[in-house]
Order: sequence, then C-alpha cells, then structure tokens
Amino acid sequence: MRKLRLDDWIRSAAIATMLGSVSILLLSVLAMSSSAFRATLTGRPVRHGYSVGNKIDLPTELFERHERTLVLFIQSGCGACQESVPFFHEIVHHLASNARTQAIAVVEETEPDTIQIARDLSLPESQVIALTSARYRQLQLAKVPTLLFVSRDGTVVLEHVGRPDLQASSRIKGFIADLVASDRGSP
Repeated sequence: MRKLRLDDWIRSAAIATMLGSVSILLLSVLAMSSSAFRATLTGRPVRHGYSVGNKIDLPTELFERHERTLVLFIQSGCGACQESVPFFHEIVHHLASNARTQAIAVVEETEPDTIQIARDLSLPESQVIALTSARYRQLQLAKVPTLLFVSRDGTVVLEHVGRPDLQASSRIKGFIADLVASDRGSP
C-alpha cells in the first residue's frame, strides 16, 4: 500500500473542496432559476403561460362582447408560428360564421412580419392586438404560438402551446365542432 504524502493529501483536499464548491454553486443556480424561488423573492407567482381556469392578462373589453374568443399569440421569426398559419387560418375561417365567437391575434407591434401573419389568418386589423415588446413579455407565455379560447370574462377554457400536432389539431377541431353544434341548438 502506498503511503499518502502530505502534498498528495493537500492536493486531494483542495480538489474535494473545489468539487464541493462547484456542486453548491450549481445547486444555487438551479434553485434561483426555479419558479418557486423567484416567487419567494418577488412575492408573486411566476407564470409560464396560461392554463384552463386562469384569467388572461389582457383587458376584458376584448372579450366581453362575445361569448368566447379565440386568442392566438404569434411572433415573426417563429418557425412554429409560420408552420401553424394554415391550421390557424382554417380555425379562424370556421369560426367566422359563428356570431358568438370571435378570433383575435396578439402580436408585438415592433414586428411588421407578425402583422402579415395575422393578415394571412384573414383577420381584420381591428382584431389584431399589437402590444409593445415589453407588454408582450409581461404576458410570460410559455412559448409561441399559443392558442387560447377564453370566456366572456377572460377565463381560459382551452389552451394549446406550440405548433399543433395531429392529436392537438383533432382536439381543437373537436372543441370547435362542439361549440358550433351547441350554438346551433341554442336560441
């Protein structure tokens, strides 16, 4: 068995101390990036997008004239947004004949390409809500595109985040079909 020299022991202790410090540093970074930790520091919850049952952080005047509103959050330079335009256009077109439901697009006003995407959706300019970049970031969306159906008071009743895959497309189309069918049966 080899004898541990003092130099070797000091070197081993220094390495162990350094590894321990790095571990503590990594754990601290992870803790600080967590929503719970940031909520503790700021005194308010950190949201990442919207979920069913929550209220959307936009003025209720946007929603109160219709029973429900389809809200699309999109950005230019977003590949998933551009890939989703045909699907979103189909939904907006299907809802156009439904007087109880409206569609709006929420975009950053500093991004002219996003206005073009909204036009590609066949939305009138009055239904394109342009927000400043700072206000758009305050919405704390998990990612774009985000599709929400909200009730008259701004409560989210259906949400989808990201480019809709086949399963999500079917779920969203089924939701819309149920809305249209229930509206036909209502006075």
